[in-house]
Amino acid sequence: MNVLSSIPSLPNTFICGDFNARLGDLTGDALVSPRGAAMARWLADRSLTVLNGPLAHGIPTWVGFRDDREMSSIIDMFLTNASLLSPRLDIASDLSLGSDHRLLTLSFSFAQSSASELSSDTPDTTTHPRRLWNLSRLGEPDPCQLYQDTFRSSSAPLLSQLKRLVQHPPSSRPPIDDLNASLNSIIYRSLDSSVGDRPPRPSHWKKYWTQQLQDAADYRNRCYRRWRRAFGIDKVYWWHQHQQANTSFRQAVIDAKRLSWQAFCKSLESDFTKAISKWK
Repeated sequence: MNVLSSIPSLPNTFICGDFNARLGDLTGDALVSPRGAAMARWLADRSLTVLNGPLAHGIPTWVGFRDDREMSSIIDMFLTNASLLSPRLDIASDLSLGSDHRLLTLSFSFAQSSASELSSDTPDTTTHPRRLWNLSRLGEPDPCQLYQDTFRSSSAPLLSQLKRLVQHPPSSRPPIDDLNASLNSIIYRSLDSSVGDRPPRPSHWKKYWTQQLQDAADYRNRCYRRWRRAFGIDKVYWWHQHQQANTSFRQAVIDAKRLSWQAFCKSLESDFTKAISKWK
């Protein structure tokens, strides 16, 4: 709860993950855990909606076995205070993920008015939720000095504002979220001007992935689905098939990674310019 309480309360906030908290009727779970009760109070204070409730009520996100009995709960959740158009939450129950947790996928359209509010209320907005910088360049003297100089000059107004707040505390709570957003914006601009940012890797960046690996993954999932839907002795058979398919798939991934790495090393041996660029 300390981590959740430290998250700034901003417009159009999305929080997702394994909260290890059971919220009972709010999500359609069988019970309310102690952590779930504390989380429910936090949700009410922040005016956050648990999307599992209206979009996937009662559908487990965790399924495991204890003493040969299947047990389930709803602990992986999407939270938001945004207004969404045509939201949809899919919980995959037929994928072999090597985990007791199920894959959750949230899709929705974003209201134009909400997007405009986000742009005007927060100083730092980006088209991609995760920004990446060439942080390794901070190990070089010149970029590091440029970052420090830029940050020092850019943060001067914010530092003056903070000093005034400390010396003359206001009667009401200062805008902590706005101050935090301003600090983040200063850091981002300083990184942009000193080391530069870089685009995120696309979803298909894994060069070792082949059609053979995709076929092996699909077969593993088919075996998993057959096991989930089988009865009696058939359930034992398809579990064995799934275990074999999973072992074969994992070994195929290891082999593909090794071959991809060997090919990469050979390409560096034959192209000195490319090798130098990788070390920068």
